[in-house]
Amino acid sequence: MTVTDEQFIDAIDKAHVFYAEAFSNLLLITFGIVAFVGVILPIVISIIQSKQLKSENKTLRQELEEHASQLTAAKFKEIQKELEEKERKFESHLDAKLGELKARIGRLTDESTGSVFHLQGNSSLKERQYESATGSYCIAIRRYLSAENFADMRIVCRILCEKCLPNLDKDKLKDETKILDGIDKAYKLIRDKNKNGTFSDLISSIEEQLSLYRKKDQAKPKIDSDSASGSAEHA
Repeated sequence: MTVTDEQFIDAIDKAHVFYAEAFSNLLLITFGIVAFVGVILPIVISIIQSKQLKSENKTLRQELEEHASQLTAAKFKEIQKELEEKERKFESHLDAKLGELKARIGRLTDESTGSVFHLQGNSSLKERQYESATGSYCIAIRRYLSAENFADMRIVCRILCEKCLPNLDKDKLKDETKILDGIDKAYKLIRDKNKNGTFSDLISSIEEQLSLYRKKDQAKPKIDSDSASGSAEHA
């Protein structure tokens, strides 16, 4: 079969048109793919990632808030516990200091009171008022012992045993019971404090003087009632 020039040219034109259209379609498809991959797909991915990120962020925020709440509560309890412990220690320290202060004030008060009665006893002794001096010295002894002022207590106790008790006269005492009770209280307190025999000498001195005092009463001559009445009738 013979092909004419016109048929050949027509075939070439059709082939050209076909390839031109195919190339155009290829370009369109290529541009479409490029546009989708380069623009649309990133946008879609970005939207998806954004939603996912928001969801994860929300979850993470909730977890963080919950964790922070737990941490805050735990930290608060820890701080509260520390404060309570410090408060207990402070109160204990304060109570101890107050106790020491009260004890010190008590000792100072006892020592001052002891000094007052010590001086009062000296004044009474100077006036030969042995009953009054004995009462004052006994109080001074007890106060000095409470204040743990053993040096002055010894001085007063020596004066009591050497100057006062030997000069007590039962017939001249205004209140023998009160005086003997005061001596007994001082004696017992000295004996209670005599842990290591420190005051054994003072205890012996008081016991000796009390024994001598009682012997004075026994040594006094007793007046027979019949002799007394006979003497009265004779008179």
